[in-house]
Amino acid sequence: MPLKMYHRKSDSPEFWETHWKKFLKEVSLEEYCSAHMQNKTLLPIFEKHLPKEGKLIEGGCGIAPWVYVLQKKGYDIEGIDFAEDTINFVKSKYPDLPVRVGNVFNLDYPNGSVRGYISLGVIEHFEEGPQEILKEIYRVLTNGGVLICSVPYFNPLRRIKNKLGMYNHKGHFHQYAFTPRELEDYLNKIGFEVVDVYYYGSIKGLKDEIIMFKLPLTFLGKKIVNINRNIEGVRMKAQNTSIKTDLWRNIIWILRRLYFSQTLCYSVGHMLMMVARAKK
Repeated sequence: MPLKMYHRKSDSPEFWETHWKKFLKEVSLEEYCSAHMQNKTLLPIFEKHLPKEGKLIEGGCGIAPWVYVLQKKGYDIEGIDFAEDTINFVKSKYPDLPVRVGNVFNLDYPNGSVRGYISLGVIEHFEEGPQEILKEIYRVLTNGGVLICSVPYFNPLRRIKNKLGMYNHKGHFHQYAFTPRELEDYLNKIGFEVVDVYYYGSIKGLKDEIIMFKLPLTFLGKKIVNINRNIEGVRMKAQNTSIKTDLWRNIIWILRRLYFSQTLCYSVGHMLMMVARAKK
């Protein structure tokens, strides 16, 4: 069975509007979208698997950084989300970006009209399970259409913690975490064939699941963001402190190697991603 995780109810537009407003206090939408143009985790997966021709959808796009990036890359993509205030905010910043209010349970697209569908951290947030969303995705995809779907990963570390009774099962349902077999079973029952599997988010997995890593990795994460925003500016400011700058660059290099290590991502990664094709 998927791991039930409890925190706050996350199946309403209000939750996500509050979430994104808080998130955007730390980084601007423009910076966030720009950073995604250089993403080395998911962007290569999208470019490998998504068809260049035909309509793509990102269901549950949030503040839509991937809609921004993939449109820039030449894809015909549209983002939909049920958080109206969030969509309105994105449109205020990028009036021409193809995002709108929509419902992933009831997509207003004809049967078999979509070549690719992206779902990143969406289907796990509904306590009744992901079946109905997956059925709707399958309906709108063409025969052979591509689904790229990510969910929280019920990784080996989380399975050990669950067996030891280390999770709080009180309060509001927040999300599920899935093993690869569990997610593949859901996809197969709908009519999808899984063609590739990826694991990512090892740093977040360590930070969330091992308390001793939470504070140092949170601190280092913010430091990395600040340095990566303008690495040339950091060099200019640090002309007389090259040792300090080199230290941070080495730390960043080590953390990046850890982040991209598939062995570490398999063991403690926060997210599981599957690429699947609709068989009709």
